[in-house]
Amino acid sequence: MGHKTKNRNLFKRTGRWWYERRIPKDVSKNSLNPKFKDKETIRCSLKTVDVHEARKRRDQLNRELELDQENTHKTLKFKDLPDPLLMRHEILEDENKGENFLEYAEQQLGLNTDHDAPDEHVEWYKVSTGKIELLQPHINAYLELLLKEDKKATAADYRRGYNLLTEFYSDANEINKKNASHLMRKLQVRENVTSVTATKWISGYISLWKYIGLDPYCWKEIRLDKTKYSEKREPFSANEVIEIASYFESKRDWLLHPFWIACHTGARLNAVCKLEYNPDDKTIFFPPMKKEISGRTIPVHSKIVESLEEWTIDRKTSRTTGRRFTDVKKQLGFPTTKTFHSTRHTFTTALANLECPSTISAKLVGHTLGNVHADVYTGDLSMDVLRKWIEKVNYLRIK
Repeated sequence: MGHKTKNRNLFKRTGRWWYERRIPKDVSKNSLNPKFKDKETIRCSLKTVDVHEARKRRDQLNRELELDQENTHKTLKFKDLPDPLLMRHEILEDENKGENFLEYAEQQLGLNTDHDAPDEHVEWYKVSTGKIELLQPHINAYLELLLKEDKKATAADYRRGYNLLTEFYSDANEINKKNASHLMRKLQVRENVTSVTATKWISGYISLWKYIGLDPYCWKEIRLDKTKYSEKREPFSANEVIEIASYFESKRDWLLHPFWIACHTGARLNAVCKLEYNPDDKTIFFPPMKKEISGRTIPVHSKIVESLEEWTIDRKTSRTTGRRFTDVKKQLGFPTTKTFHSTRHTFTTALANLECPSTISAKLVGHTLGNVHADVYTGDLSMDVLRKWIEKVNYLRIK
């Protein structure tokens, strides 16, 4: 099989694989799924840099489209049934009678019914008559509406919550107050998130229920655990830093630049994405992040000059950078305890191994010493002193 055949419906953009396929006219005109209805093509990111994973997700989307085409035909044929027969749809609540009904429909209209899987047919039948409210079509339509209203951040927050919701439920009518509360407690522990993040998901569920036209009472006044069940982040070893950086360089991936900068400055992801580089003074200014009371200016490590020049020309947002790094990290087999923020621990560990004084280390990474910001102790330190220590951090050369 040729390369083009293997990658049919796939193309690459900014390092990630995307899916694109024309939608058959009959599906576009009559589909019950907003993802396909009234669209000539479907185009979406597969959110992976691995071609093998992209092919699996492509095949899944192709199966979804083909199943939707089949169900669209069934629904149209079903709606053409004579009214007296259509009024008998309640008998589908009984599984055995449901099979008899579908058998009769097959005789009347030539529907291809599979009696070994009656539940699947009951589902498309109930959708066509409004008996159930499938979540996924409404989710797709609502997220598309948010994107049209330029609410990208909101859509991103809600999308994660919706993906988790549909792991457990496909029909909105299945969810009541009791199992909604149980689901949120389970997700909070499993996904290791704070109550703030869980509250965002609940807000997304309430908005979705209102969009569908259902009462969102089941999602209101849910008690969340204030504790975050977090795993301790671990620093990357020097060999792991080299492995990741070498991988980025071999792929000519722009992620090399923010990663390499973070490993030599200890800056947080948001700070790396908002840094100000002064090539004349060879310094970097990082704006204050989290509980830092002020920004900090540190000398530039000689090994990151090229990355700084490239990064300041074409930098990405922290959201884009974080997600891409997570994708690659998983692909390379790193555990959940190692994240982009691990580079901060990597840098401080390197300084500690060099027996760098705590006042200088705190000045470089923006830590506090006790209850006092490091600037109080190190305000008179010259850039030459800081540069001397920062240059001692030496991961093996990539090239």
